[in-house]
Amino acid sequence: MLPELVEQPWRKSILYSILPFSRRSLALFRANMLQNVTPLLWLHYWLLLSVNAGDEVSPESVRLESYMITFKEKRKEQKDMLKRLVQMPGDQKHETVVNMLIDAMLPRIENARAVLEESGFIPGMAFPADLRLVDALSVLLEGTALFGELALYFPEFVEARWKNNDVRAPFSWSIGFCNSTEFYDENTTELMYLLGQELKLLPRDPRYTNPYRKTTYFKEKEEFSSKQRGEQPDHWLSEEL
Repeated sequence: MLPELVEQPWRKSILYSILPFSRRSLALFRANMLQNVTPLLWLHYWLLLSVNAGDEVSPESVRLESYMITFKEKRKEQKDMLKRLVQMPGDQKHETVVNMLIDAMLPRIENARAVLEESGFIPGMAFPADLRLVDALSVLLEGTALFGELALYFPEFVEARWKNNDVRAPFSWSIGFCNSTEFYDENTTELMYLLGQELKLLPRDPRYTNPYRKTTYFKEKEEFSSKQRGEQPDHWLSEEL
């Protein structure tokens, strides 16, 4: 099914730039490995300083810090892709790509869940050493963060899919699971908070608004137009959520 989804070049470019399961060449893999050498060396240097200073550094902390380097690189790739997608003209293309990404993530979320539940891993446990569990966690943490970005930047398209329990059930579980692990950094934790409000998984703050929702955009534009000779509204469409 995947090759059929990437027939057009723009689809292939977006999909391959963001999804961890896309086919990548060995040369690109080696290049990425070399690119990650520097941050890993800095991590080892930090660990050496901690040991010399008498700080206790657990193996679990080392594993989590190592993974977070990779996670931040992946998030950067995701944000770069989203910027290109937002700038792409045409709602139909946006909807096609959003649906394509969601459909591609769903089986991976389900498979990762099965691996973690079979192993007995639950939120609150330390970051695992088993590479199979690390891979499953990576799928959940990175995929859920991407889903959060899609829901905030393209709320109408995600909302339409969210009405389907086949989408809502696995992602609701994944959102709750990932938040409970407390592995997310501060920025991604904030993203998950906004996602919770957008999908009404949390009580909405009365001041919450999503500037990327079309109904919000036109409402604020009308308010701005009617008040431009007087006071401006308290908030206006911004480039960032």
